[in-house]
Amino acid sequence: MTGQSDGMDLRAVLGTVGAVGALNVGLGLGLGVGLLRGDRRLGNDLALTLGFPAFLAVAGVRVRVVGEHNLWAQRPAVFVMNHQSGLDAMIVGALLRQGFSGLGKKEAQYSPPTFLMGQATEAVFVDRADPVKGRTAQAQLLERLRAGLSVFVAPEGTRSDTGELGEFRTGAFHVARTAGVPVVPVVLRNAYELMPGKAKIIRPGVVDVAVLEPISTEGWSSETARDDVARVRRRFVEALENWPQETA
Repeated sequence: MTGQSDGMDLRAVLGTVGAVGALNVGLGLGLGVGLLRGDRRLGNDLALTLGFPAFLAVAGVRVRVVGEHNLWAQRPAVFVMNHQSGLDAMIVGALLRQGFSGLGKKEAQYSPPTFLMGQATEAVFVDRADPVKGRTAQAQLLERLRAGLSVFVAPEGTRSDTGELGEFRTGAFHVARTAGVPVVPVVLRNAYELMPGKAKIIRPGVVDVAVLEPISTEGWSSETARDDVARVRRRFVEALENWPQETA
């Protein structure tokens, strides 16, 4: 048993290191093409198309998706995901493929493993402890949406320490309402088992993802905001309790 465990741990360590390398090679190649062609959008989209799938493949993470058509049903959109692990952004990025931005914490902006990812996604970085900067980040996300990019956000604000669904903050939903775009729930299951909490090492395995139908923000207002967010969160709860099945 110890030998098997040591082998698995070594595989996980090597896979994690290799995955970060593959991510940045893919991102770098795409961004390089964009520079050579003088087309940043082409470069960003190519970088994202190459980088995220390469990361998952080398890490040994397979994604099993229900409702994949909802990723393309309406764009731009605000894609909201539950935040179970450090894998979540990679999984959602691989699914969205291109034409999206995201919200990240300020510490990741200049971190070597994630610097190119921030460039390719035109990510918005925020100091979550500063409400004024939080409002500035929302304005930047609005700019992305109005430019035709989708955005993805983890409304819990930080990854779960237990894998359980946390409370949702209202910022992402305010942005969607203001931009007049739909909210698309992206529900992740068992990502926590492969990379729990603040873990740094990825275990190979399968992650289930359910992309639910877009939710219109028409009729939402500042007065109904709490109820609107609660209804979206309830979709996550229901999906995790009774996993959706693909329909023909």
